[in-house]
Amino acid sequence: MHDLTIINNKVSMAYAGETPWHRLGQKLEGDGLMTIEQALELANLNWNVEMEPAIILVDGEPTELTDFFRVFRSDTNATFQYATGQYHTLQNAELGEMIREILNQNDDAYVSAAGSLGDKGQKIFFSVKLPDEITLSGGDKVETYLNVFSSHDGSVATTIMPSMIRVVCQNTMRAALASGDASRTFKMKHTESQKDRVEEIRAKIGLAENVFEVMEGQMNDMISFEWESEVDRQDYICDVMGLENLPPEYDISYNAEGKEVKKRIAGTRSTRQENLFQTINACEDYEVSNLGTPQNTLWATYNAITGYVDHVGSTVATNEGFEYKDNKLSQTMVGGSAKRKDRAFIKACQIMS
Repeated sequence: MHDLTIINNKVSMAYAGETPWHRLGQKLEGDGLMTIEQALELANLNWNVEMEPAIILVDGEPTELTDFFRVFRSDTNATFQYATGQYHTLQNAELGEMIREILNQNDDAYVSAAGSLGDKGQKIFFSVKLPDEITLSGGDKVETYLNVFSSHDGSVATTIMPSMIRVVCQNTMRAALASGDASRTFKMKHTESQKDRVEEIRAKIGLAENVFEVMEGQMNDMISFEWESEVDRQDYICDVMGLENLPPEYDISYNAEGKEVKKRIAGTRSTRQENLFQTINACEDYEVSNLGTPQNTLWATYNAITGYVDHVGSTVATNEGFEYKDNKLSQTMVGGSAKRKDRAFIKACQIMS
């Protein structure tokens, strides 16, 4: 299960290196990363977004509107949306060129993945691997990326943000909200001139100042931060995941027929919440036992939460076992899953302050 675009039996996804979890898309032959041109070709993104006057019926006759336009895909004629003349198209190739200019690079290969989401290809994404690799205390390695996300249907503003992937488990972390603000995420609506704002984008996302240095310090602090009590650890999980702080507890009474009636006491977790809480505990046990994450640390608990969000909470049971939910990709990039991980990082930084 996935939300990748499939048109004419071809998946609009390209990747370099290891096969992604959904096992779909076109893999770059050989070692190394993709150039922008290779990514556009392999991911089936070599098409344009066009606009034409919208047509309505007036007294039964087709009539063109002068201030309202149909936005559509050139190769399939699929309609993305209807928009006013203030709407600016951003072609897939232009988005790729913007990435090249932001990075101040020419023809180097740096794209690890690219593709489109939705039934029409209305959402576009690039994942760009940056040269910085961070080695944390104890040898934990974190790779740095720039994630770029845009849409042709107006559903998502063009979004550019730094992010990180923990190598040992492939947990993702958005660097954009590391200190609790959105200043290092750049968003533009399609009513703005996007191609002319490269310098502003470069400065805001913090590439010049190396935002990852700040993240490295914060993650090392998490590694050295030990929980003073089990209550503090549990409170952190419950705060991030929106759970009640106390385990399930019920008042027991009996009705007129003598049947037992259970009523959950306010402030205690429901059975569903308790199952989620125990699953995160199991994720933390796995972190310590299998990945060598220091026990009883904020780093272990934080990675248990991100691991749950990336690999457990994004699955659904099927007759064949477990599969990823349809919207995993978009949720991980800019949706609820990404925001949950932001919250986990922000709360961790607040605890250490």
